[in-house]
Amino acid sequence: MAATIPPLANLCSRCQVIEFDDSAWPGAHKAGSEIEGHYLEVPENADSTDDQLDLDYELLDSLPNLPLLSESAENGCKFCSILKQAIQKCNRAHSQMVRVHLSYMWYWFGHLVGAPNGLKSLVAEVGWIRHGRIEERSYLRFDIDAPSGPCAQWLRLGTPPRDEALCPENLQMIVGNFKKNTNEMVYSEGNMYPARLIEIGEKGDLSCRLVETHSHPEFAGPSIVPYAALSYCWGPQEDAALQFKTEQSSLESRLRGFGIDEVTPILRDAIRITRAVKIPYLWIDAVCIIQGDKEDWDRESSRMILVYWNAALTVSTPASASCQQGVLARDWIMTSIKFQSKIDKAISGSYNIRFCSEERSPRYASCDSLTFALRYSPWADRGWTLQEYELSYQILVFGRNRLHILTDNGIQSEGGDFTNNSFHDTRLANRLPNWNCHWYLFWLKIVEDYSGRKLSDPSDKLPAISGLTKHTLPSTSPNYNAGHIYFHIDLFWTPRRNRLDPSWTKEALVHSLEFQDSYTAPSWSWASRSYTVLFEYWSFFRDLPVNISWHRIKEECQVTVSVALAGSDQFGRIKDGSLLIRGAAVPIPSQLQLLGEVGKNDKRWQMCKNNEYVAYLSFDWDEFNDDESFENLSLVLLGSCKARVNTPWRLIDVIPEAESDSGLEDNETYVYHMIEVAESGEKAKVTGPHPMAEGERHAYGIIIHPASVPGKYLRVGVFYSVPVEAGGLKYFQKCPTQTVEII
Repeated sequence: MAATIPPLANLCSRCQVIEFDDSAWPGAHKAGSEIEGHYLEVPENADSTDDQLDLDYELLDSLPNLPLLSESAENGCKFCSILKQAIQKCNRAHSQMVRVHLSYMWYWFGHLVGAPNGLKSLVAEVGWIRHGRIEERSYLRFDIDAPSGPCAQWLRLGTPPRDEALCPENLQMIVGNFKKNTNEMVYSEGNMYPARLIEIGEKGDLSCRLVETHSHPEFAGPSIVPYAALSYCWGPQEDAALQFKTEQSSLESRLRGFGIDEVTPILRDAIRITRAVKIPYLWIDAVCIIQGDKEDWDRESSRMILVYWNAALTVSTPASASCQQGVLARDWIMTSIKFQSKIDKAISGSYNIRFCSEERSPRYASCDSLTFALRYSPWADRGWTLQEYELSYQILVFGRNRLHILTDNGIQSEGGDFTNNSFHDTRLANRLPNWNCHWYLFWLKIVEDYSGRKLSDPSDKLPAISGLTKHTLPSTSPNYNAGHIYFHIDLFWTPRRNRLDPSWTKEALVHSLEFQDSYTAPSWSWASRSYTVLFEYWSFFRDLPVNISWHRIKEECQVTVSVALAGSDQFGRIKDGSLLIRGAAVPIPSQLQLLGEVGKNDKRWQMCKNNEYVAYLSFDWDEFNDDESFENLSLVLLGSCKARVNTPWRLIDVIPEAESDSGLEDNETYVYHMIEVAESGEKAKVTGPHPMAEGERHAYGIIIHPASVPGKYLRVGVFYSVPVEAGGLKYFQKCPTQTVEII
């Protein structure tokens, strides 16, 4: 089925600026050759993660009716019409006006190696105005494509997506790339299938039914029975409340059968997709796990590695943000824009712009469809979807404007060329065997990716990554507790907040950690936080080979961990946890020196004693009073290191004067450049060469705050100490040994 190409748009005088002027882009020039064809080349902007061309367009209009856009649309301006539709689709209930600016985005960076250059999107920056001021900004992304021809080649545009997602051409693309599952199957409790699957029936049959695999004869045979798995978002609470699901009261009814018209839109589309690719069974969590049955949920949620690893195909739905939103309907808000090159007069034609989505950042609009789906869509922001994607063998991705099939053979996108970029190049977990790194460092990287993702139920934080944890950690790995493995290393994490994360005062943080509405994890675990965390200590090891020289990292305390599981899965929910740390504990002075900020409200502090440097400190809260007091806080030493240091927080660079092939020696001389980050952003060296005497080591640890229960503490930050002035390990070795309990 061909893609519909709309007629050329009539444009009002204000909108004529959207006709792309290739000569207006700084440095743009003709590239290529007669053999390969000529195309427009835009130089990479080294100072930005995206390149954009701002247009001379500004609109101020009133909500909700948008009278200026409405009048222009009625007079025939097609772009005013589609811009009006896009704004009203994303309308803010309390906003009174909108201010709109336009820019073109050129793509040159990406998630996939070899991703294409080209004119990627038209972006409408929308300022949502209330009471005379902009309260919020968002970015409406209009994707750009064109039929094959001189214009498409010159601007390096993809071909238009087809009118129907499951048209014969797309199905041929899927089936042509899809292959029989030759993946080595995994087993859980002797089973290779989930406890339940949906038998989807024939294409014309409206009846589906839930089957229990342990008693179904087809699953007892020698042949592998293929099934698909769905990866999707339940959506906001009001949508999730209407989800079609299996509960104990409806289990017998589901086993007898149900109609496709009974289920929510995303489930209905998943059934249609699975039927179209001729896979007889489908796994969907809402139907195949008994909702509200704690025992069944605990058992089945602990088997996610089995569900997704053994699935013949995973249907992934970044185009949908809710169970009430399907992925097959294609109702384009689009038009066609005339193009005449001013760099090469022989190039002319037209291109399509079609509304794709509303984004939080303009850089999300400069990436290709697959990158956007895998990194920036609402689906990519959900906690459960990380392991569903990472563990899957073959994935059919439904993006906003086109679909993609990802297999071991490579990646093919709708209307696009096949690329032999490996599917595994888009994932973390499956790169592990080929990475020149230790599995533990790799695990920390996965947690960094996962930690900031959203969950409807905060207590799912550990279960939602349990399958990926089991896949990544070797069977010989140390004990795993509450998301941690080596406690003297991976307790050293720091927050990385974005502008949408709420701010915390010290008092609010302490209260939230001690009185959790739904217990998730103890305060010392990264899982207790709702924002992204960084294991900045990881930077000490990133250039080291697989056989990490662990002798450079030394545990300077004794740690005893106690975790009470909420179920039977070691990697699942917990109901309590504490650490007993025996080591050096140092009270913090009531006042500290503020060094500066790194990122959003991310303040770094310096602790001194007798006017000499002791340590750098970073706290887990980000809203400080002018007279902030740090009374009753203490530093607890975890470990020390001797390594090439790319220092956390970018406050210090420690550079060895000489390096040998065998690594760093204990008696090596270092040059210290202590870098102070001022509010202006300027950096200044404040010390010169400093010899690293034998035995001197960097010290690191956590910051604790008293809990309401006497003798117990909460983890509220980290510190790092360089062996200059009064700092380093020697300072803490002089302190008395204590035992503290952190909950």
